[in-house]
Amino acid sequence: MTKTFLFSTIILLLSSCATYKALDNSLLEGKMPNNETFILLKTGEVIKGEHISFAKDPGTMAAHREKRKGCWYSWDDWIAIDGKKFKRDSICGYQEGGVNYTYYGCYKARMLRHGKLNLYTYEKMLDARNTLTIFVYQKGSDQCNPKAIYKDLHEFYSTISDNPEAATLCKKLFPILKRYQTDVSLRGILAVVDKYNE
Repeated sequence: MTKTFLFSTIILLLSSCATYKALDNSLLEGKMPNNETFILLKTGEVIKGEHISFAKDPGTMAAHREKRKGCWYSWDDWIAIDGKKFKRDSICGYQEGGVNYTYYGCYKARMLRHGKLNLYTYEKMLDARNTLTIFVYQKGSDQCNPKAIYKDLHEFYSTISDNPEAATLCKKLFPILKRYQTDVSLRGILAVVDKYNE
């Protein structure tokens, strides 16, 4: 029994490492071709600069816990570029070091793919020990309204249906298109987005 438990633990650790390695490699591919640093405001204005920093208002942690329903740990009240501060609520996303981020609710999602269809990911804490990888996408230039794939795979499918090859691949990899599908694989979703962006 001890040997079985030890063997299972080793397999679990190896598979976890493989998942993280695949995610890290795909993140490198999501780097933007330019190395600009900027903040994208909800008004569409792009504020360029050299350095981005984040800050929370003092004494607001308890209020955030209530207001953000479990997201308080990832919420910044202010984002500054070269010292010029902007309220977090006024920002769609930002880019620093060639890596682009968008906001999905209170979560900061990092870009995996850039093209006609942009793909982002973030980790959602389920409890003290477990997280769930969430994929968020945007089509076109509307960076302020990303959509989560797990919430509605039907909507994702209809978004990519103007590319028959990508839509066919999506149906093949995810034959049951359902709402709140948490078993969307990294390789599968990357393959579909890459096919769409060809």
